[in-house]
Amino acid sequence: MGAILTIIISVIIYTIKILQNSRNLSYDKWSEIFISFFVFTNCLNFGLTLFEIPDSTPYSSTIRIEVYMIIAPVFITLLAKRNQWRLPNIHWLWILLGAVFIAINILNPANINKTGTIIAIFNIVSYLIFLYIVTSSTSTDVIIKGVYEGLTYTLILEGIAVFAYAIGIKQIATFFREGASIRSELRPGAPGTFAHPNPLGIYLSYIYCFFLSCYMLNYRKRRSLYLTIATVMVLIPTYSRSSLMSIVFASIIIISLFKTQNSSIFSVKNIFTRILPIIIIALAAVFLTPLRNSFIGSNMDEMMIARLLHYYFGLLVFSQNPVLGVGLNSHVQYMTANFNFRSLGDINLIYDIFLFYRPVHNIWIIWLAEFGIIGFIFIVSYFIYHFYKIKPTLRSDLSIENKIASMTSIGIICCFMVQGMGDPAPLGLQIAQLWILFFFLHTAPQCKMRSPESP
Repeated sequence: MGAILTIIISVIIYTIKILQNSRNLSYDKWSEIFISFFVFTNCLNFGLTLFEIPDSTPYSSTIRIEVYMIIAPVFITLLAKRNQWRLPNIHWLWILLGAVFIAINILNPANINKTGTIIAIFNIVSYLIFLYIVTSSTSTDVIIKGVYEGLTYTLILEGIAVFAYAIGIKQIATFFREGASIRSELRPGAPGTFAHPNPLGIYLSYIYCFFLSCYMLNYRKRRSLYLTIATVMVLIPTYSRSSLMSIVFASIIIISLFKTQNSSIFSVKNIFTRILPIIIIALAAVFLTPLRNSFIGSNMDEMMIARLLHYYFGLLVFSQNPVLGVGLNSHVQYMTANFNFRSLGDINLIYDIFLFYRPVHNIWIIWLAEFGIIGFIFIVSYFIYHFYKIKPTLRSDLSIENKIASMTSIGIICCFMVQGMGDPAPLGLQIAQLWILFFFLHTAPQCKMRSPESP
């Protein structure tokens, strides 16, 4: 109910904004407004369900009419009027890799969830087509403006929801998402507009990387600093251990990369002036504040055991299908069909939920299990290439907006390295749409052009 109400209010607000600017609505302004609307509403996970498989899978088992599909005609119209339907060429290698990826995942004999695979491919491909249309009709500087505004509104909304929960309005937890969980009474956390505090924490960590990158690159510097700090303040009440650790790691890498563009990130100066101070501040925040109970107390031991058990079975899937894996969106069904979890003995409720009904809580093991060593090497190589290119990108004459997309991508990879070890939520469609956006902006050649309407 809350999500629908927020969507309605958002439509009204954005309509008023369009009417107020009706006399000077350029192509860029149209794009900025609709990108902002899409980015903002993404946190609400709104969509009209057309088809659904009643299974728990990491990439979603539902075909829906998404917000980006609804606003796609706007960018198609811009493409027609502004570019006369001219589309940038897609390198043949990307088309070949995409076709091979789809064929292998659907035709894989180890895949026992082909319908789920097709649904996941549909969701991924349709979103990539949308981003291709957007980046073909709009430049990166305009897109970043829209993203900045949309994430600012997102932070405000999540901040209101988290604050309401913190002051005792517990009903807010299920206002935006029916059936949302606060985790447990031992370690409750505010879920915001998400189904659980951990996905909210992960989403906020990506927002943090974006605003921190904007600050480091002097893009709306003062406002970006305030928004970076505000993101941390909203993230803390989620009590998401992995998200708090990930923003510390991302901060070290982002700040160090920016400050050592012409030197080593492991220089003595950088270690003592940047890396160690951030680590000391983080440790002080954990051990000298109430956050200590979240990290050291609570049910940490129990959750660790549950994850280790899950890792074991995920790696067992990989060991049985090491080359090509079991196919996209299929490892949960493969495990339940081939493994007898009860052979472990008496399993309490938390282990039962983890082993029988949830994806493996490690995205790296999921990639190994579903794509095999070939797909895993490709993913890791892509990430390594990102790191390899970041310093030349920062030293180049590319626009600040391009550098922001690249730095944010690096920050998100750092978050993967921490959060990905204990949570599958980054692969969920709602969260994935945000990080795929930044990776696309960093990778697509057409995103290197600046808008002719920009100063």
